[in-house]
Amino acid sequence: MGESTHAGSPHAGLPSGRREPAAQRCPRCGGSGVLRLSDQKFRTCLDCLGQGRLPQFSIEPSLEQILRRQEANALSADSLTSGAR
Repeated sequence: MGESTHAGSPHAGLPSGRREPAAQRCPRCGGSGVLRLSDQKFRTCLDCLGQGRLPQFSIEPSLEQILRRQEANALSADSLTSGAR
């Protein structure tokens, strides 16, 4: 029971060494996730989907780059097996 849990931390549930992508506070709602429309009216901020933070996405290779890499690997594997005949 004396253990400290980090369930509320942004890295909870992630394997050690892995980090969640950095996020910045939503400029539209100020990080609350809620927009005030009037005295009594509120709605979810659609820019951050009510999370209060905008995720920073990592750049992934394009489909074309992935296909080229797979083709190159297949060609090199074929050249290795065809020479053994």
